[in-house]
Amino acid sequence: MLSAALLFIPLLAGYIFTVTWRYSRYRSAREDSQRLYFRAAGYGVFLAGLAFGTLVLVKLYCPQIPKTITTVVEFTLPTAQFVGQGDDKQLTPTQWTDAALFIAFTMIWGSGAGPVLNRGYRWLHEIYDEALRQCGKGKDSGLTAAQKTLKKVIQDRGDDLEMMLFTAIDRTTPIQVTLENRKVYVGSVVELVEPHVDRRYLRILPFLSGYRDADESRLYFTTSYSTIYEQMQDTVYVDLGHLIPEDFEIVFPISTIQ
Repeated sequence: MLSAALLFIPLLAGYIFTVTWRYSRYRSAREDSQRLYFRAAGYGVFLAGLAFGTLVLVKLYCPQIPKTITTVVEFTLPTAQFVGQGDDKQLTPTQWTDAALFIAFTMIWGSGAGPVLNRGYRWLHEIYDEALRQCGKGKDSGLTAAQKTLKKVIQDRGDDLEMMLFTAIDRTTPIQVTLENRKVYVGSVVELVEPHVDRRYLRILPFLSGYRDADESRLYFTTSYSTIYEQMQDTVYVDLGHLIPEDFEIVFPISTIQ
């Protein structure tokens, strides 16, 4: 049983690290279960190495800790646990202590490393942006540390559409979309890119709409939603007072974009 625990705990710690470290969580959000398993296993091996190194350092520089635990093990477990048949029953109290500390350190690294890396990246992000402002050599992008991590994941993933949508939201600029039925919309993206959602639909708040002709694909605008939005704010147009811009949001499948 102990042998199984020594194999399972690093895998569990690797999974915890995968879902708590922001970059890894975004990267693995759309991966299948098999790929996630190998990612967790890889991190688990790394965390097990850190746990083993921590155990060695503790035994070298704080030997009193494992000695105290060994004494507790000797009084807690019956003598039969250290003799007889089976791998677990042949362990000495010192070996039981080493195994327990290894499991504990693996879980500590697995559950603590992710939040520490997130906080460290956010701290470096704040220092870097402040340095840019102080030196007058640039200005920060306005993105939070989490949004910068998401941007890096999208770039690594090579998804041009999501990169365009992310940039449009970041810069608050409209996009132009042509659908397979030649309908055209110009508007702002409403929803932020979500790493854990396989985006199949796009929702925008349109400013203009029109179509492209079938022969030359020339663009013709037929509707100006911006005019309607302005009239909604004008008390003269009382018939539009019950409307809000969100009533004009449009949703269409990503697969229909050309």
